[in-house]
Amino acid sequence: MSERLINLHTKQISDYLIHFWPLKVTEDAIFWVLDRWQLAEKKTRIVDNSDLRCINRQINTIPTGKQRIYRQALEGILFYLADIAHWQVPEFVKHTISDTNLKYFEELAKGTAHAQLIFSRYQQQKTYFFDTRGTLTPSFMALMIGFEVAPLSLAHISAILNNPNSIIDKEDNPRLAITHMGYGADELRATHYYLSIESYRFLENYYAQSPPRISSKCLYADLSSWLEENGLPACIRKQIWPKRFQIHWYLRFQLPPVFIKDLANPERHVGLSNTITASKIKEADIYAIDWDTKWFDSLAKSQKKIRWPHEILLKHSESLETIETPPWDANNILPRLLFDYTKQLLVVVNKIWPQF
Repeated sequence: MSERLINLHTKQISDYLIHFWPLKVTEDAIFWVLDRWQLAEKKTRIVDNSDLRCINRQINTIPTGKQRIYRQALEGILFYLADIAHWQVPEFVKHTISDTNLKYFEELAKGTAHAQLIFSRYQQQKTYFFDTRGTLTPSFMALMIGFEVAPLSLAHISAILNNPNSIIDKEDNPRLAITHMGYGADELRATHYYLSIESYRFLENYYAQSPPRISSKCLYADLSSWLEENGLPACIRKQIWPKRFQIHWYLRFQLPPVFIKDLANPERHVGLSNTITASKIKEADIYAIDWDTKWFDSLAKSQKKIRWPHEILLKHSESLETIETPPWDANNILPRLLFDYTKQLLVVVNKIWPQF
């Protein structure tokens, strides 16, 4: 694997682990493991015990102090491969992943009270905006997106605020399109999110203000100032914000934790934009009869009388063994089926009521 690809995968894995892995892993440690573990050469998405022995053997050759760092990076990579890239991993790794997901959700739950305070203050500010119709700020828009659209990271939210073309198909089915790099693919992809009428109008009005571009770092600073102005506890890192949004979605909508992770991470889904073309059929032509209603008049009536073989059975039910079974007709199996069915019924009847 080239160094460029290793750097690309390292960045993708690191970005994912920052939001969904409870332990801290550095990009240098992830790069070290990927550089010595040739996963890209595998033809199948399967990590078996021999693969783990190979990389663990290399980790064992380094000083003991760094072994823990690289083993933790290895666990993070395995978590990424199984959780987002859908690789098959050994059973004991699956148990570790389940424990990690549990720890992650426990970490989310710790911010429940804080998330509720933030949402309550956001609701008050939204009501105030409806009364005054003031200027929409980046911090308010970030809260609106995180609480109303999806529990996204500040990096994704800042990208939305910087791109007036994020809303697509405005007239027929307005939705939010987030462009991102696909996991395991060096190409841009898009994920679509539902927009309520209220969220749609907020975004449209914000874009109409022609706001300056804002980075995720500046957005975090704005949100920190907003918390301070409203007398709320601070979020010590920008990665805390999507966690507050996620626990809110869990409490408000009673969504399963796995589904919340899907919502929070656009890279887990890909939506292809299908252009909707207007129908060429006129409204008056929808129910118009465009076929010949007397097509059957041209069919000649058959003069040949069909003789069903099972009728002979009914006439000679006392001597069924003497009646020859008709052959199967590949073009019409119904006569033979009726014959067999009738014969079977008559056999049963003759056993029960032999006098008949």
